[in-house]
Amino acid sequence: MISKGNTNFSSPANISSPMQPNVLMSPTKEQQAFARLEKVYIKADYTTAEKLGRRLWKSLRDDPTYLKLMGLIKIKLEKYEDAAKYSKEAQKYDVTPEATINLAHALFGLKSFQDALDELNKVDIFEKQFLHGFKLKAKLLFKKEDFDILKEELEFYIDKYKDDLDFFMAHSACETELGNTEASIRSLHSAVKLITDTKHKSRVYQDIAHFYNQLGDKKESIKFYKIALENNPKNSSALRMLALLGGTKGEVAPIKSAEEAFKIVENKAERAELLYCMADSAKSNKEYDLAIDFYKLGAQSMLEARIESGLYHPLRKVKMGQLIIEIFANYDTNLNASSHVDEVKKLFVVGMPRSGTTLTESIIGAHSRAEPLGELPYLMGFTNRLSFKKSDLADHDGVVRFSEKILDSYAQKVDPKANGKDHIVDKMPTNAHAIGFALAGTATSKAINLDRDPVAVAWSIFSRFFPASQMAFSYSFDFIINEYRMYMNMMNFWHQKFPGRIFDLNYETLTQDQERSTRAIIDFCELDFEDNCLNFQNNTRAVKTASSQQVKKGMYKGSSEEWKKYASFLNDYSDELYQIREDALKDRIAFYEQSGNTYYSNM
Repeated sequence: MISKGNTNFSSPANISSPMQPNVLMSPTKEQQAFARLEKVYIKADYTTAEKLGRRLWKSLRDDPTYLKLMGLIKIKLEKYEDAAKYSKEAQKYDVTPEATINLAHALFGLKSFQDALDELNKVDIFEKQFLHGFKLKAKLLFKKEDFDILKEELEFYIDKYKDDLDFFMAHSACETELGNTEASIRSLHSAVKLITDTKHKSRVYQDIAHFYNQLGDKKESIKFYKIALENNPKNSSALRMLALLGGTKGEVAPIKSAEEAFKIVENKAERAELLYCMADSAKSNKEYDLAIDFYKLGAQSMLEARIESGLYHPLRKVKMGQLIIEIFANYDTNLNASSHVDEVKKLFVVGMPRSGTTLTESIIGAHSRAEPLGELPYLMGFTNRLSFKKSDLADHDGVVRFSEKILDSYAQKVDPKANGKDHIVDKMPTNAHAIGFALAGTATSKAINLDRDPVAVAWSIFSRFFPASQMAFSYSFDFIINEYRMYMNMMNFWHQKFPGRIFDLNYETLTQDQERSTRAIIDFCELDFEDNCLNFQNNTRAVKTASSQQVKKGMYKGSSEEWKKYASFLNDYSDELYQIREDALKDRIAFYEQSGNTYYSNM
């Protein structure tokens, strides 16, 4: 699939060097010194260039060409404050698009995104020599999520410059954000025609295949994964996806053992992906013990890669959970929650990964009044950036006001995506840790919490290759158990703080008694029942998560039994997982019985 990294096409490396000095320098010694400075800059020796440039400050401080060049050097060295100073000085003498674009790059480096965009809006950047300026503008619009504006401007540039690969890649990413998957595919097809490097081609064909997979078009997806492999036989992602889709059987799967995988690649994360590919192939051949061995090797390799890269911080989530509980200790369930009523009602589907959140979102999202938005990063993102004074959260009202601020920021991001509907569905599973802010910040938000057989969940997580850093816990069963315990404890805490605002949806009951469970969910969301919610698989929208193929087939009843094929490995963990669930649900139900509040569930 396609990520936001694909729009990172405006790095300072793409900024051209300045033209020859436009002032007469005197004496000749200074002319020679500036010429040497330019040569060193063009050779990309920016540290030396910076030293040479400093020596010319006294004699050339009024020369805009010198000032622009020094600004560029500082940008290359990521000294953005200095770059901004030089660029602003240059503008005093020469207000040209080039000087303004340099200042915008410096402001971007300082994370002053709106100021950078304001600078770029001052100048005409339509000419070819200033395309790097527009590419920076496109990156800024992407960050601001002004996708409609970005799309319009990209289409203008694509019409004018039909041979620029960056524009097609950015257009595809933009269409993806707008939910126009077929348009994204068309842009990638145009882009791949401009690529000569076979590895790059392979990645783009892989992205095309990912999109077809999201649309549920298995045939086209397999076709383009194979084309990706033709361009790069070492493309581990394409190999893995072919194994998952069943396209490797008897024809593609050139890798037969872990030893061969290690010969092909050295990177631990890529090795892991190939090992998961072999595990999936063994699984499709019903060689379950062999599959277990490959999954374990792949998980170990990926966990090592994550730890070595510093992308796994298990204590960070624990500390965040403790902080959130500390905040909400001052929230009084018996007092009034926020009186704020959203125009667009927020429905949060939470749970462990692989617990049925995609299925549930598809059911609610099939309703004519609900817009399914997938896994949105905003609630957890705002929570992870918590900044507050403890005195501001010392009482119930303080917690409510703080939560309202978070929900206001969330609504600014989400409401424009509602497509004219009055409900949105956010199915980010990890929102389970921050759902209290959503419930305290508005009177209308609700949460649907997925409850699924914990061993089935744990196995589904462990046997799925998750490249995202926040899923690093998935590569160790001990870590998965800790994550499950933390999640169950957190949901018990939220039930006690917000009784009646959370629906516990048992996945197995949903799959066995679809209509009753579906009606209960829709009723909890305060929507009128529609038959479309039973036929969610007919929805044409793209599904971007690991469950994309499954939800396109409709209700599947046997997935929670899959783990039993690997019982020889999982029996070591099953008792502990079941005990965690049993204890948590016992405490949860006891709370509702004692408090007299209604417990909403399909169990």
